[in-house]
Amino acid sequence: MSVYLGVRQVLCCEVAILEVKLREAEVAIPNRFIGLSLLCDLRMKYKDADARLRRHDYRHYMTQQYHAKTVELQTNVHLVEQRIIEAKGQLEAVTADQSIMAKRCATLEDQLKGAINNLGDLENRRAEEGLLAPCLVILGQLMPPHTDP
Repeated sequence: MSVYLGVRQVLCCEVAILEVKLREAEVAIPNRFIGLSLLCDLRMKYKDADARLRRHDYRHYMTQQYHAKTVELQTNVHLVEQRIIEAKGQLEAVTADQSIMAKRCATLEDQLKGAINNLGDLENRRAEEGLLAPCLVILGQLMPPHTDP
């Protein structure tokens, strides 16, 4: 039996006993003036015991509410912690993906720069060949044809 139920049982008994005594006193007291003091005393004791019982019940109720709220908050904290762990994992995955993508972009940029350089070299060669072509034609006309012995 919990402490709450034990204390409650004692308080309930006290209230019940005082209630019975109060009813008996109201009926049995022949002299109203002498019994009035006793009756008032019994009523005060009854009200006091009843108030203690109500306070005890209220404290127990509030303790239960506090405990329930504590459990709810602990559960919420646990769920938030799990979500944080999941979010960290996702962030690490995104960060890793970003790192891979950055390396790929750098590689592609290097390849693009190389292709641009090669294109520039080709354009320079074409330009050089374009300038040299008339010279080669003239040289070919000036030189006798090459024959193999």
